[in-house]
Amino acid sequence: MSIPSPFLQAGGIAAVALVMMLGGLIINDQELPWLVSGAMTLFFLVFNNALGIFAEKHFKYIQRSLYSFMLLIVGLSFFAYLISGQTIFDGGGINRTIFVVMIMANFGLLGLTVMIRNIADFLQKRDEKLHKNGRI
Repeated sequence: MSIPSPFLQAGGIAAVALVMMLGGLIINDQELPWLVSGAMTLFFLVFNNALGIFAEKHFKYIQRSLYSFMLLIVGLSFFAYLISGQTIFDGGGINRTIFVVMIMANFGLLGLTVMIRNIADFLQKRDEKLHKNGRI
């Protein structure tokens, strides 16, 4: 199974988010770009980490995933600022809270991904050893 690069995933998410933010100009809501930014970041986190379990070079994928996450956060924040005219500190503090939660969720999901992958690798090696010894 071929898994797309995290940079490609982040680029696709950023393009969709930008279209949604620009479409939100019709509504004329200054909070919408920041909400779209947070929602699309969450979408990236869930699917990127789920795909990371199946990556062949797991730690290289995680490293690229972290870099793409940082680029996505900065890029979407910049687009949200340009479109809404609000900084991350405006809007009653909800913008900061969303991104702090996203950062914590990223590290939590990455930790789960690494743990699941390590358990799967361990069990696979154990099964191969048992097959080799003829116990199964």
